[in-house]
Amino acid sequence: MNSLQKVPYLLIFLSLFFLGNKLLGQSKTLPNSFVIHGEVTADKKKFYTTSIENSNLEPYRLKTEKVVLKFKNGFLLELIPAKELVIKNIASEINLNNYSDRTDNLNYKNPIFQVLDSGWLTAEIQTNSK
Repeated sequence: MNSLQKVPYLLIFLSLFFLGNKLLGQSKTLPNSFVIHGEVTADKKKFYTTSIENSNLEPYRLKTEKVVLKFKNGFLLELIPAKELVIKNIASEINLNNYSDRTDNLNYKNPIFQVLDSGWLTAEIQTNSK
């Protein structure tokens, strides 16, 4: 198969990829849907905001309660509840049914996150074992 014949397959793949992201839900953290708490310089806050918006923290967001995530970079990130985002017209297009009212496991601990110098986010899983 020559490279010209591969073009339709590439276009089909890319179309399915972008359509899949749209159908399956949010693939990035919603802009203006969180608050950074802590003593962070303006430059760092802008960098962290960009990094967070380019990652996907939506799985940690709850429907009606705020979630506070800890970052090793020295700040806390408050995810605004999904219902509040709709009410305040920050993200009116989101489907509230995609968000849980609470975590199912009471022993669950959110990971501790870190924004790397490259802008990537890492997550350190916390266990309940001693």
